[in-house]
Order: sequence, then structure tokens, then C-alpha cells
Amino acid sequence: MANCFSSTDISDEGASHVHDFFYKEAWYRISIDAMRATRISSEAHSLPTSQWRDLEDSLPCNAPVFDSLPPEHPVAGMDLFIAQSCNLACRYCYGKSGTYGDRCLMSVATALRAVDWLFEVSGPVRTLRINFFGGEPLLNFPVMETVVGHAKAKGSTGGKKVLFQVTTNGTMLDETVIGFFREHEFKVLVSLDGPREIHDRQRIFADGSGSYDAIVRHLAPLISSVPDTDAHAVIMGDTDPKTVIDSLAGFGFRGISLLPASGSLFEGTASRAGQRDSAAIFRQMEEESGLWVKLAKTRDSEGLELLKSYSQFSAGLKSFLHNRKSYHPCGAAIGLAAVSCSGVIYPCHRFVGQESFRIGHISGQELQRTEFLKSPVMTNELCIGCFARYYCAGGCKQDNYISGGSLCTPSDDMCRLRRRQFELAAFIVAELDDEDRRFLQQKGIVPPKPCPLDF
Repeated sequence: MANCFSSTDISDEGASHVHDFFYKEAWYRISIDAMRATRISSEAHSLPTSQWRDLEDSLPCNAPVFDSLPPEHPVAGMDLFIAQSCNLACRYCYGKSGTYGDRCLMSVATALRAVDWLFEVSGPVRTLRINFFGGEPLLNFPVMETVVGHAKAKGSTGGKKVLFQVTTNGTMLDETVIGFFREHEFKVLVSLDGPREIHDRQRIFADGSGSYDAIVRHLAPLISSVPDTDAHAVIMGDTDPKTVIDSLAGFGFRGISLLPASGSLFEGTASRAGQRDSAAIFRQMEEESGLWVKLAKTRDSEGLELLKSYSQFSAGLKSFLHNRKSYHPCGAAIGLAAVSCSGVIYPCHRFVGQESFRIGHISGQELQRTEFLKSPVMTNELCIGCFARYYCAGGCKQDNYISGGSLCTPSDDMCRLRRRQFELAAFIVAELDDEDRRFLQQKGIVPPKPCPLDF
């Protein structure tokens, strides 16, 4: 990894205001409260701390400061576990072979009640989202069909629009399923870990055979019929992310996401031992950051479109270009909840089956989610002093709990990953001039900054 020297000013309250880092023979400054990034001289880096603060005080803070959301915050998205069962036995599965501790298929009655519950707790929100999850949700395709029909009928009478998503391993796709997805405008996420030799090492059937061929034979008709299809890959060990990206890009997915393998709550403290090997991911990030600058400067819109489809920097670029702060890492237990086969409600799909993280049941509307509504940025001592706090916002709570036994304590390896992502996003933005930024917006690579009146 390239040399990176960090200098961070911590205020009396423990919150840092400025972060300087050295990369590619230059100094860069992140103005944390203003969410701005600039290239600076070595002389500017050496300014006294008091002058840093004077500079920060002159920059606008774009978002209100709060430590929690109101308890009545509506839930508008639901991960519906219509199948806590799976036909694969992936080596890194955090859901106990897709069963989440209770192998079952959701009944029609429970599924319909879950949809009714979502409509009840969504309050004034007009657009709802249902994500069919598992296990492998296509093991219970008839219930999926019933849910879609019920939700659309209920939405038409209640003045709400329902969007549908599915997360699938892709092995059970066929003409009927693909046609159904197309008819109801599904957003599809296929789990595919890269080329055959990598995928078949990680995502196997119960008999130990690889699942690659069973998936890829359906991809062409799926992507042709459902253009809004993404791929998600999990990185294990020292797998080269670029190898995975290059393999997936060839299929024509709309977007590609990669994450290092996470531990499992079902494995207890054993899964917390050790750290994930992220050296290859760091190398890929540094190469990718340079590519962003190169393609923007050469006005290569086609290359940027491809880069955008798999980039790890999309969120970071928007954070800086929109001067946007994040106070929560995701919508878990805030705008999103997960419903198990038995109707128990959990903060998100990663907590399903863990009784200690149960926050409600579809038989009622009240949710026990006080701890999830608090912002780690304002309440967690580690986050308060971190220069990437408004980007990372505390990290995945399931990942935090696995690594350290606490929802609010991020793992060291994920902290390093997110901080480096943030620095490299700052590097990209600092190297772009006004014309470069206008070009990115005109070509739709980065959306224009929202009007404050829209919030």
C-alpha cells in the first residue's frame, strides 16, 4: 500500500475537524464537518491547529446534528424471509446454511399478514419495498407470487406503490420465474463470486459440487429481460477483487458489489477470531481511485459508466460532491426491518434467527428499536473521534457484534477499510476541477447535488 501519513486534530469534545493525509507525493485535506476535500501544500499542512479551526468555522455545515431518530420513524422496507432453507451450502454463509437456525418455508397466512403489517407501520410513506430473501427465496416461489398480487392490490386501494426485489443464488431461475420478474418490474440481485474456479470453491451444493454452471446458463435471458439486475460477490482470503470484477462485468450486470466475508452470529465467539485478509482489496481501491481521475480527465464516459457499475467509491464521491453527512450506516430497524418465516421481526436480514435481537412481531405494530435509532456518530466514542465518521457512520451492526461483541464497536479491519475508502474518495474529488465535475454530472456518472429544499 502507498505511504499514508495521517494528521488529525481532535477537539476538546473528542471530535476531529480536519484530517490530512499524504498520498502520491502530495498532501490532501478532509474538512470533516463540511465534508470537503482539497489538495494542499506542505506549508498548509504545517499550519497551527488554531488556524485549522478558523478555516473550519468559515465552512458551512450542511446537515443538522442529532443523536437519534424519532421513535415513530416509519418502516418502508421489508426483507421477507419466505424461505429459511437453501439448496446451497456456501462456505461463508452467516445464516447457518440459509436456515437462520430454523429450517422452514413461510406460510401464505404469515406472508399476507407481513404485507399488511408493512402497510400499517409505513405511515405516510407512499413508496414501499419488499425484498424476498432467504435461504433461497425461489424455493417458495408460489408464496412470492401470492405476496406480489396481494401487495399490488393493497397498494392500489391504499394509494401506495410497492417495489419488489429478490436476492437469489440464481440456481433456480427459469423462463417462468424470469417472466414473473419482468412482469412485476423486479430488481434482482444474484450472488455470484466471480469466475468458475473462485465461485465453485465458495458456493457449493450440499454434495460439494460447484454451482457456477447452474447459475450462468440463466444469466443471459435474465439480464436481457430484467435489465435492473445486479451481482454481489463475497471476497475470501487473498482473492484478487479485479479478477472477480472482470469476470462479472462480462455478463452485463447493471451493478456489481463486493464485500469481504463476514462471520456468523450462529458461531458465537469462534467467528470473531482473526481478521479478514483485505490487502488485495486495498490494492484494488488504490488502482480504482487513479482510474477515476484518469477517465474523468480524458472524458471517457464509456469507461466511467463501466467503472461506476462496480466502484467502491460511489458513496464516498457523493458524500464529498454533495457535502453530505451520514448519521446511520444503513436503514436497519429504522426504515427497514426483516420478517422471519414465523413472523418475528428483526433489525435486518443479518440478525434473523437471533432471539436477543428480536424487535417485534407482525401481530403488532410496536417495535423495540431504541438502540438502533441512536446515531453512532453522536453517541459512540470511537466514531466521534474518527475522521470518517460521517461516511462510515459506525459500520454494519451485525459485523460489529461478531467482531467485538458490541453493536456499536466497529471491527479494526473494517475501520481500516472504510477509512481508506474515504481517503481515496477525497483524493479523487480533490483532483477534479470544476469542468471535470460538470462532466461527471452531465453524463450521469454522479447525480447533481440535491436542492436543500428537497429534504
